[in-house]
Amino acid sequence: MQKTITKKFLEEDKWAMEHYKDLQEEYPDEWVIIKGNQVTQHGKDIEQTSDDYCIFISSGADIL
Repeated sequence: MQKTITKKFLEEDKWAMEHYKDLQEEYPDEWVIIKGNQVTQHGKDIEQTSDDYCIFISSGADIL
């Protein structure tokens, strides 16, 4: 079954990209869940539901 990209997902994705540097400083090498333009959960191993916007925040240490 194909999933539809929602307006909410696109808004949270845009917010995450605009704030990625700040997220990288606060949550390096962690998963974060974003809801309503704020981080609601973070950690190395988190539980998410299918409607959560979840992104891995790389510290950048693995980039040459």
